Amino acid sequence: MSTRTSTSALTRSIERNLIVGVLSLFVFCCTLPGLSFVWDEAGASWGVQGPLGFVTDYDGVIKIVAPNSVAATAGLQRGDRIDLPQTSFESRSFILPGGARMAAGQRVDLWLVHDNAERRVTLVAPSVPYSILARVSFVVRSLGTLVFVVVGGSLVILRP
Repeated sequence: MSTRTSTSALTRSIERNLIVGVLSLFVFCCTLPGLSFVWDEAGASWGVQGPLGFVTDYDGVIKIVAPNSVAATAGLQRGDRIDLPQTSFESRSFILPGGARMAAGQRVDLWLVHDNAERRVTLVAPSVPYSILARVSFVVRSLGTLVFVVVGGSLVILRP
């Protein structure tokens, strides 16, 4: 009986260690690539009014245009309206509120109505470097995740 009990306990211990190891490896593989933004920010595009520098409502009316932004340079003004039926679905996903994230250099084509005149506008998301605070935040969040996994995994493996 004692051999059977010790073999069963050993098997459970191996299974537990294997599961903790696989889950830890998964979390590390999902977390660590985010640290690449600390030194490689070439694909970053963000801003207070979004990467293109403007905010619309769900009807496509422009509410805010940031000064010195891509949108301001292209001539977009507060009150202009984006003709949503003529603007491609892919572009709409970037210009409406809560839009998708954009990579630097990504192009967005839209049809703009200004004073009853319609024109096609192409905007390109700029490459904007992350601030020091954002970089520190990436590192701290990643370290927090790693500490959580190490402590949690240790508690599971070393439990009495």
